Amino acid sequence: HGCDPDTACDRLEEFLCALPRRSAAHDDRVAAACRLIAADPDVEIPRIAAATGATHRRLIELFRRECGITPKAYADVVRFHRFLAELPLDGPLPTWTDLVAHSSYYDQSHFIHTFRRSTGFTPSRYLELVAELGRDYAHFVPLAERA
Repeated sequence: HGCDPDTACDRLEEFLCALPRRSAAHDDRVAAACRLIAADPDVEIPRIAAATGATHRRLIELFRRECGITPKAYADVVRFHRFLAELPLDGPLPTWTDLVAHSSYYDQSHFIHTFRRSTGFTPSRYLELVAELGRDYAHFVPLAERA
């Protein structure tokens, strides 16, 4: 409505603060599952369910409700972030084949598919952008390719 930026921010803050808050009660089984996945993203979901005292199906339902994604999707995110964090960006980079062989990805095509789905780039294009824009870019996933 044509107000100055400070007034607009104040109005937005008032609006957001007035929204109903989601219950702070969380399911301990989901928190335990998150910890187990963070410790080992390759652990099978039925094993996580058993360790948390939930059935496989119930854990997926609870996890989706609490986190917005399935435990498997969360494990994929953890695995991918771990891979990015371990990329040797200083000095010569090993081949993608070597990197994938020392990761928890099953094969190179699985890795490339996951990489592209997670970043929007092929691994080679991603490294080109990191070389061009700097190391900080390695942990930033943009919404779109630069023009």
